[in-house]
Amino acid sequence: MKRLLLAHDLGTSGNKATLYREDGTIVASRVASYNVHYPEGNHAEQDADDWWNAVVESTRMLIKDVDPKDIAAVSFSGHMNGCLCVDAEGKPLRRSILWMDTRASKEAQELEDKFGIERFYAITGARPKAFYSIEKLMWVKNNQPEIYAKTYKMLQSKDYISFKLTGRFTTDHNDASNTNAYDLKNRCWSKEIIDAAGIDMDKLPEIVASTEVVGTVTAEAAALTGLCEGTTVVAGAGDGGCAGVGAGSWKDGAVYCCLGTSAWISTALSQPVMDEDMVVFNMVHPDPKLYIPCGPMQSAGNSFNWMKNQICTHEKYLADTTGESIYKLINEQIKESPAGANGLIFLPYLMGERSPWWDSQAKGAYIGLTPAHTRADILRATIEGVVLNLAQIYDSYRNRTYPPLVLIGGLALNDVWRKTMADALGVPVLQTTCTEEASSMGAAIIAGVGAGIFKDFSASELFIHPKETVEPDMEMHKFYQSRLPVYKACYTALKDVFPQL
Repeated sequence: MKRLLLAHDLGTSGNKATLYREDGTIVASRVASYNVHYPEGNHAEQDADDWWNAVVESTRMLIKDVDPKDIAAVSFSGHMNGCLCVDAEGKPLRRSILWMDTRASKEAQELEDKFGIERFYAITGARPKAFYSIEKLMWVKNNQPEIYAKTYKMLQSKDYISFKLTGRFTTDHNDASNTNAYDLKNRCWSKEIIDAAGIDMDKLPEIVASTEVVGTVTAEAAALTGLCEGTTVVAGAGDGGCAGVGAGSWKDGAVYCCLGTSAWISTALSQPVMDEDMVVFNMVHPDPKLYIPCGPMQSAGNSFNWMKNQICTHEKYLADTTGESIYKLINEQIKESPAGANGLIFLPYLMGERSPWWDSQAKGAYIGLTPAHTRADILRATIEGVVLNLAQIYDSYRNRTYPPLVLIGGLALNDVWRKTMADALGVPVLQTTCTEEASSMGAAIIAGVGAGIFKDFSASELFIHPKETVEPDMEMHKFYQSRLPVYKACYTALKDVFPQL
C-alpha cells in the first residue's frame, strides 16, 4: 500500500525534499540549493527554473532510497509574497520577485491612497505594502509592460512546481491570502482591490483548498523526477501555513515562532485578529476553519548572517583553522556581554521591516556606540535587536494565545537565541526534536490529509515531539521590558532619516 508522503520545502536558499512515513518518521531527506539575485539595493529575485531543477535533483536523489510506487502523494511548502509571471505554456517571463523585495513602494502607496489603510486592512487583513504580490505585479505592469502583457498567470513558488508536475495553474487559500489581493471575509480574490490595482483578474490563478488534489504527475514530469506517472499531487500551502501545521499550531490559540532568514510569530485562531495598530496581518490557515494572525519581520537570520560574515571574521578564521563551530565561538563572545549589551541597541531593518512598523524604507543601525563597547557587545546587541522586535509582535496577541511558544527554524537550535527569546518575551520556549523540519512536516501532513491517509490536522501530533523547554527568568523579562520603550524610540527618531539615506 502506498503510504509514503513526499514534501518539497522551497526555501529562500534551496529546496529540501523529504520522505515521511505515515507515522511521522523521516525516511530520507535531500537538499538542492539555488541562488538569490540582488540586481539593485532593494531588489531580490530568483530564477523559477532553478526551483524546478532543485526539485528534480532532490527528488531523484530520494528515489534512489525507496520504490517510487510507495509514494502516496506529493505536496509543497514554499516561500510566499512572490511574483512569478508565466505565459500560457507556463514559461517564466522574468525572474520571480521575492518576498524580501521592496521595489513596489510607489504601487503600495497608490493602493493606500485609493483605499486608506484602515479600509484596505478590513478587506485583506493586511496593510498595502511593497512586500506583497499584487503590488509587485503592479510594478511589473508599470515598469515592464511587455512582460505584463504576456503574463498568463502570476504564481507563487510552490504553485510553479505544482504546475510543472501536473500542468495545472492553481494556488491555495493560504498563499492567496498573503498577496494583498484577497478578500479575507469572503475567501476569494478581491475584485475591488484588483480593479483598483489595474490588474487583469484572469492573470491570477484559481484558488483551491490546501488539501485539494490538483492533479497527478505527468509523464514528462515523471521522466525528469523519477516519480511514477499518476502520483497524486496535493496543492500544499505557503511556508507560513505549513510551518504552523508542522509546529503544532492547528488548535485555537497555539502559538509559535519561526526563526529563519526572516522570522515571524504566529498562531491559529477561529477569527482573524483585526488589530487596531495593524501590527499583524491575517492569512487563511491550511485548515479552512482557522485563520493565521502573523507578525513577520524581514531580517532575523539575515541580520545574524550579516553579522557573522561581516563582523565575525576572527571567529570564522578560528573555525576554519581549529574545526570548532563558528556558532559556538560567536555564542562564547556574546556571553561575555551582559543583557542589554551595555546600552547598545541594534535595529535589524536591513531590508526594510514588516511588523511592527511596516516601513519598507527602514534601515539597520547600531545606536549608542561608545569607545567602551566591545565586539561582544555588538554581537549581543545584534541578537537582542531581533528578539526585541519579536517581543513587540508577540505583545500584539499575548492575551489570545497560551504558552509555551514553540520555536522552529535554524536559529532555534542556538541556546543563546532560545534563552534570549524566553527572557525577552517572558514565556516558556519549547524546542522540538525536528526544529528545522516544521514547514516540510506541514507539507507532508497536508499531503496526507489530501490523500485520505489522515482524517485532519491532528495528525501533526504524530510528527512533533518536545525536546527542551527554556523557562524565562522573570527578572530578566522585566529588564527587557524596560528596554522596549528605548528600542521603539530609536526607530521613531530615525524613521524620517531612513528615506534620505
